[in-house]
Amino acid sequence: MECSKFKFALGNFSIELESPDKEWIESKLAEFKGVIDKYKSFAEARDHIDIGNESPQSARPTSTLPSGLSANEFYRQYAEKVVKSRTEMGVFFVYYLTQTTGKKEFTSAEVKEVFREVGYPNWNRINIPDALYQAKKRALLNNVGSLWSLSMTGVDFVLSKLSNEE
Repeated sequence: MECSKFKFALGNFSIELESPDKEWIESKLAEFKGVIDKYKSFAEARDHIDIGNESPQSARPTSTLPSGLSANEFYRQYAEKVVKSRTEMGVFFVYYLTQTTGKKEFTSAEVKEVFREVGYPNWNRINIPDALYQAKKRALLNNVGSLWSLSMTGVDFVLSKLSNEE
């Protein structure tokens, strides 16, 4: 007899159920829908669910930002209100670049260009590599060679700040 499985994980939150009764799994999915909706829309959450023999689509990147959002709009709508330091702003800008370009790694020059685009105060005097290194020390960014990427902690940090802002 084949078992059906339900798996969902988001940050530190995860749900895993297994049963030979697929209908029971689907009823539990309906029960947990409210919890899942708290973190993401249900449609996005379903991309991370594996029921039975269906393959999960969690490898497909999903954007939490509206499509076509400019750097300036991102800064004004999301980051300006909740970010207090240049280090945190650098993390937010790496998150923005990750979501809008589809790339996962960026040079400090690409991050500095976002600071310039949004007209961040004294953007030309900021030591961007140092700000990004400070984020690395806080485990918010990863650095390999001259490329910077978000760590899982960094993603959780940004999403936490964005959800607290609402």
